[in-house]
Amino acid sequence: MIDRRSAGGRDRDLPLASVIVPVKDGVDLLIRCVDALLGQDYPPDRFEVIIADNGSATSPAGAVPDDPRVTVIDEPRPGSYAARNAALKRASGEILAFTDADCLPDRGWLRTAAGFLVDNPDVAMIGGQVRLEYRHGEPRNGPEWFEFVQGFPQEDYLRTGFAVTANMVTRRAVFDRIGDFDASLLSGGDAEWGRRVRSAGLGQRFLSDAVVHHPARDTWDELATKTRRTTTGIVRRTARGARPRGRVARLLAGQLVRSVILPISVVRRHDLPTWSARARFLLTRWRVDAIIAGILVRGLVHPRGS
Repeated sequence: MIDRRSAGGRDRDLPLASVIVPVKDGVDLLIRCVDALLGQDYPPDRFEVIIADNGSATSPAGAVPDDPRVTVIDEPRPGSYAARNAALKRASGEILAFTDADCLPDRGWLRTAAGFLVDNPDVAMIGGQVRLEYRHGEPRNGPEWFEFVQGFPQEDYLRTGFAVTANMVTRRAVFDRIGDFDASLLSGGDAEWGRRVRSAGLGQRFLSDAVVHHPARDTWDELATKTRRTTTGIVRRTARGARPRGRVARLLAGQLVRSVILPISVVRRHDLPTWSARARFLLTRWRVDAIIAGILVRGLVHPRGS
């Protein structure tokens, strides 16, 4: 638990902070993440790291650094949001910071985010920048160009009311008011929770200086797995509302229209530097669209059972 001794100077104004990291396997990446967290430019006696193991084949408890600031808990219920909720119950911090086990936060990440919340009491949560890292330093194949264009547009997400939990920082008081993540969701729980924050009239902000680095998905299997998980999550959330079949039909219609006009929008993209990059992105985007359309069709046929 956090030692509540005060630090000197400006550090006295920095709140107690809890960093929450869910994990399932991938211990090598987790160790890098924890090392980056323990190296934060934040008073060492004013933050803790809670790792919520969500059913790893081998527990990470014996692999992470032996540091009093690090706690490993187990949450057998499937889903990263269930794991985050379990960590919330153990967290001592006034500030709650979320990242993922495959992320590397910049050294000043926690100080930047917590300091911003201290200085801006009208802001309930911030979403920081998620900066993609490529295996060869720059995108080369279709999945990497797809990630380059559409990976983590955090600023865009915040315009719609949420931030991805790869880089989201908020206050304990917000969870006390809004409630925990919806643990029944295996995907999209950050969007559902963030929009509850927005609906309550609480302030949200994009903070570009609070940076975490995330490896770009560079294989089709990784990209397809993510697409199936996120699209299934969207359909399941849609099925909870009124007239789910009509809502899924509108999603499908919009998806088909975007796929048809995609070549026009790709030609106009100046951030894709070559025709080869545009072609790789386009073909990958169409493959992703096919997966999304298939899941939406199933949701249209069985809106409550997707």
